[in-house]
Amino acid sequence: MFVEELHAAAFHFQHGPLSIARERLDRARTTAPSPADATSTKLLGQLAEISRRIESDADWAQRETENVRLEFGEWLCLSEGMHKRFHAKLPPIP
Repeated sequence: MFVEELHAAAFHFQHGPLSIARERLDRARTTAPSPADATSTKLLGQLAEISRRIESDADWAQRETENVRLEFGEWLCLSEGMHKRFHAKLPPIP
């Protein structure tokens, strides 16, 4: 659940709507493992900063979301099969 919520938050920060991104980020926070691995902690921090700055610096937020996407691609907790299943549950990219 945690990894899926984190992934969905990143998706919605990039593609909208912002309200859903923030909801998914809140769910990720509440389902985060304790203790969390370094990547989980880093991704939560990056997404929290995106949430904080997205309305005042949309260009930065889009670039940072791309960095998060790269992190997902290298994260061992997110297999290719999981990634495909997560995307199947998300809306089409506008």
